[in-house]
Amino acid sequence: MVIILKKLKQEAKQGMWIYTGTREMSLCLNSLMAESYKFTYTKLGLQTFSKYYAKGIFICGKGLVLKAFFYQPYYKFITKSLKQKLAQKPTYFNSLFELTVQENKKIKNPIENLAELLSQSKLEFENAKKFYLEFRNIFLLFFPLQVFPFLVEEVLCGSGNQRLLNKYENILVKWRKKTHETEIELENLFSLFLNKFKKKFKIDFRYWSDYEMMKYFSTLKKPSVKELSKRRRSYLMIRNIESKPPYQIVISRVFELDDLRILKTKKIKGVISEEGGITTHIAITGRELKVPIIVGVKGVMEIIKDGDLVEVDAEKGIVKILKKA
Repeated sequence: MVIILKKLKQEAKQGMWIYTGTREMSLCLNSLMAESYKFTYTKLGLQTFSKYYAKGIFICGKGLVLKAFFYQPYYKFITKSLKQKLAQKPTYFNSLFELTVQENKKIKNPIENLAELLSQSKLEFENAKKFYLEFRNIFLLFFPLQVFPFLVEEVLCGSGNQRLLNKYENILVKWRKKTHETEIELENLFSLFLNKFKKKFKIDFRYWSDYEMMKYFSTLKKPSVKELSKRRRSYLMIRNIESKPPYQIVISRVFELDDLRILKTKKIKGVISEEGGITTHIAITGRELKVPIIVGVKGVMEIIKDGDLVEVDAEKGIVKILKKA
């Protein structure tokens, strides 16, 4: 553990790691993502993409707030793989988009059935087991497909291939927008499951891994209370799809995270963010709500201060400070 943390800190100072964003999410769902990358992307012949993306990213967390970092040198391997795919078949993204739309339609009824299962007044153990296994099957197939445009954008931006990103921007945005609602529906459904299971059985799955949950439903074996307590305080998760589960979770107090403040208001007229891209949640949601949003504005927090009067032109990506506070 000490060697791993020391290496990460050294390479971080050299700019080898790219900070990719903060999100509030359960550790169990995050570990399931790694398994889904391995399952679906390998099935689709995207082994290089799957290998270097999952292996190159690490998650550090405190509570349910996760911060993701990516190993920058791996971007070139993934970009090379994508370029080869597109050279062989220029309509490759379109084909994957059509496949995603088909999968999106296919899982509508299963999702409704799972929601119906949770709506029952009493959540018995066998029903809970059935829910997780069916949810897991849906997630393994669907999640990697619908999140693929976001990962592509992240990789192309990180490797400096803005021209290639611009070429495929329309299909990537359309892709994410088409499946965004289903993704949120799945995540909300899973959150409801976690809450109901905790209430009924006094067990909080949020800090478990997918491997630990599968083991519990087959053997009733639980992670130690001490281990779970450490994860609530802070943890570092290293995902490597070439290894067998469980994926390595290193506990350390080195990675302390800022508190996540969620602003809940209907008076938002526009959003300017230092992070994110054209296929991120905030960008897709902004388009749906007709709220102008500009993402990826580096250093904006240093330039714009509280009380400044600002004009946002999301169509052209322009931010103007009209009046200083």
